[in-house]
Amino acid sequence: MALIVYYLVLLLITSYAIATGGRYERYIGGMMILGSLAATTTQKLTHNAVPLSMLTLVDLALVSGLMWITWRYRRPWVWVIVAVQTLVFLIDVSQLCGVLFTPRAYSNIQALLTYLQVATLGSGVLWRVYGPPAAPPDTPPIQG
Repeated sequence: MALIVYYLVLLLITSYAIATGGRYERYIGGMMILGSLAATTTQKLTHNAVPLSMLTLVDLALVSGLMWITWRYRRPWVWVIVAVQTLVFLIDVSQLCGVLFTPRAYSNIQALLTYLQVATLGSGVLWRVYGPPAAPPDTPPIQG
């Protein structure tokens, strides 16, 4: 049930980003959908027997793609998404290295960080649409 709620929230915010956001908002929304589908599909198809290293590779691909977007589109909310995705990646690496969380704590941390990313994407799109207008140009007005 929680997975269905997550996908509904993700699809609502991503569809809003696609409808009103710019190019990079669409890229980030698409990456979040593809990353979520890749992670949950591999877990469901293998009945949660997939090695954590495969999910870590998905997270590493997301971090790499988000870093590319951050290099091209310098907005503060994109940095938040990159930081949260890097934290997700580091938690996966710590699990691989033997710093074990309980399965429930691990899944709750992952869910919380994923919802934070989705909320940050939504707030970034809202800021783009309803935020303050762009600064006026520095050129003086044309006189008569």
